[in-house]
Amino acid sequence: MLKVELLSKMKRAFSIFLIGALLIETPILWAQETAEFKKSQTGFYRDVFDQNIYYEGVNYFHLERFYRKLFNKKLRAKNVNVFDEVPDNTFFTNRHARKRLSPAELEQGSQETAGPNLDGNVTVLKAKFTGSQPGTLLVQDAQGAEYLLKFDSFTYPELATSSEVIASRFYHAIGYNIPEYSITTIDPKQLSVGTSAIIIDNSGFEKKLTQEKLEEILLFLYRDEQGKLRASARKTLPGAQKGGFAFQGRRKNDSNDPINHEERREVRALQVFASWLNNYRISQSNTMDVVSEENGHQVMKHYLLDLDSTFGAANDGTKPPMFSHEYLFDFGEAFKAFFSLGFWEKPWQKRLRDAGENKEKSPAVGYLDNRYFNPERFKTELPHYAFKDLTRADGFWAAKIIMSFSDEDIEAMIKAGKLTKPKDSDYLKTIVIERRDLIGKYWFQKANPIGNFKLEEKKLIFEDLAVTHGFAAKEGLVYHVDALRKNGKRGEKLAIFELQEPAADLANFLSAESDLDLLIRTTHAGDLEPSPYVLIEIRQEDVASIIHQD
Repeated sequence: MLKVELLSKMKRAFSIFLIGALLIETPILWAQETAEFKKSQTGFYRDVFDQNIYYEGVNYFHLERFYRKLFNKKLRAKNVNVFDEVPDNTFFTNRHARKRLSPAELEQGSQETAGPNLDGNVTVLKAKFTGSQPGTLLVQDAQGAEYLLKFDSFTYPELATSSEVIASRFYHAIGYNIPEYSITTIDPKQLSVGTSAIIIDNSGFEKKLTQEKLEEILLFLYRDEQGKLRASARKTLPGAQKGGFAFQGRRKNDSNDPINHEERREVRALQVFASWLNNYRISQSNTMDVVSEENGHQVMKHYLLDLDSTFGAANDGTKPPMFSHEYLFDFGEAFKAFFSLGFWEKPWQKRLRDAGENKEKSPAVGYLDNRYFNPERFKTELPHYAFKDLTRADGFWAAKIIMSFSDEDIEAMIKAGKLTKPKDSDYLKTIVIERRDLIGKYWFQKANPIGNFKLEEKKLIFEDLAVTHGFAAKEGLVYHVDALRKNGKRGEKLAIFELQEPAADLANFLSAESDLDLLIRTTHAGDLEPSPYVLIEIRQEDVASIIHQD
């Protein structure tokens, strides 16, 4: 009887505990599912402090980072799949490198509309004109769509507007989320001030904008032969804007953002793509997180924007020669200059001296060339951890994407900038193509440039991308292969052999009952030692995973 009563009490206690746990757990799960995304605090000056002072200082107390730097240990990107690729996510969508876009698609980019509707008046909602910058207008077109208009400076017509629109095509084709960008020309008479319009001027304070004030500031902007203003028009992103995304850490209340951003390959690789497009100013303040509804769920997507500091452009005109050679506050370069008593000549100083008086090919192109360009030494404005953690495998992934663009592809994207002089388009195309090849050659030498693995009739076939793109000759290349059989955690080396062609007959090694690993290193003619390895894991007589050495 006592046993029955005791069991009954235990059942009741367990039932109460179970119900209580469900009552407690359910609201927590509900809260996680419907948690409101907080707006991140971003801004240029905050970025400068965080990256140049705070994180650089904390770096010396970060034991794991100190250990990796001391022993040259690389931290592998944590969001790659088994084939060493970045799967589609809220930061990145594989596009041109996976499935080639047509010239028309490349020229169109993310643009879904023709730009602002100019059939009637365009209402100015907000204006910002500070310092020497050409200024921006937030406007509403005749159909009620909102656009941010950015203008060229009077002395550099077409430079900022074309750079921003062309860069948007490149980033979109690569795979990043980009707002709609277009080149638009508008008659100043069509711009009318809204009833609640404001302006931010040199004082930094918001003031009421009047029609007279608008007409006054428009006098200082470049106009074409028809007297129209030329602008890059960025359509406002649909959804709730939550500030920019950080290049380190993550949004902890976003279930689609489980990995620290500095450990994401597509975030690290922004360094490589920035070197291609000469994008010096890439940071949190040039990004935007937007929440929109997809399939009944709130989804946050991460966008790149404000691309008017790409190629030869900077915010207020042409790009100074030191940009891309030094950080905004480059302590290392400052110490070199200090201890050399000024006798050491920096690369950008050599570049400027060699250029002489002809440092700009055209006001529409700005200061842009490939002299002293080094993919390894390219620097953005701020020293982001994510860029410092870039590995060989990350750089190789980015270089593969860059090399997927043909000369004709590049020409199609440059066409979107609507440069009026063919010589400007031709010069920009030449620089971008040259830089594409410099980047490809560098990263294909730094990593093992083999890929596109296929197993056909017990033969592993692959491609040497360095040979495909003309960076290495077929003659003299050797592929060094270690074949290992694994049974559980234990393994045995089956054979070591060499190949002169990118194909390996595995008939003597393949077995459905056991796993096979191939470790391949490459030696091209003139190489003093083999390249880093690529590990190919074969399971059930099929390629199961690929790992490029970091």
